[in-house]
Amino acid sequence: MLDPHFNKERLYNLYAEDGLQFVTGNDHLFSDTWLSWENFIFKGDTTREVFTSAESFRYASGKIGYICNVEIPVQLQFKHYGGQISNYHQPLETFFNLATGVRINFDLAGKRMGIAGIEYLQFINNELTKTRAAGVTQGYASWVRFHYNYKAIYFGSYYWKSHNFFAPNGNAIYSSVSTREKDFVIPDRTIWTNSLYLTVHPLDYLEIYLGFDAYYDLNLKHMDIALALHLNLEKLLRLATLKN
Repeated sequence: MLDPHFNKERLYNLYAEDGLQFVTGNDHLFSDTWLSWENFIFKGDTTREVFTSAESFRYASGKIGYICNVEIPVQLQFKHYGGQISNYHQPLETFFNLATGVRINFDLAGKRMGIAGIEYLQFINNELTKTRAAGVTQGYASWVRFHYNYKAIYFGSYYWKSHNFFAPNGNAIYSSVSTREKDFVIPDRTIWTNSLYLTVHPLDYLEIYLGFDAYYDLNLKHMDIALALHLNLEKLLRLATLKN
């Protein structure tokens, strides 16, 4: 899912998930429907129930004039913090996030020079129970993104502008609500992101990913940088034991 909706760093800090997932797709349609039950409770428990359900859908057209194609993504997500049967005395919260837009991809010199794309996405968010202590119950955002892929290299430049945007599972850097300071809100965010990724496969079962992201907040005049090194093994390896 899109990073403002579902933080890509969850791959490392919240990898384990319990629930259901249904994935279907072909050359033109892709659908990923899932339910993640993050905290199940019984009557009398002192914690709250937490689960997330979502749908990620994408339609991709065939080639138009042999040089481009169009993609239409639609993503929606519900996150519920319950506790009707527990002894947790905080109000219920149900968050809804929706994103949709359009992307156009261009083959450069028949893909010999790579693929470039331009994308526009519109986000809306709503806290359906209207109980947020920080007062942010609904908001919106626009995201304009440029993409360029050439062999193992990806470069992206994104312009984000939002008002009272919040997604409980999303990357906090795009949020109007602070995850560090209670009830601290920056209503309007304007962020320019530049990303550079390198993905190589030195072996059939090994993927090495190097990533660099630079986030510049145009309102606060502040830069944040993220670096990543990711190794993905698709093979069981026997670990040798040493004997004295």
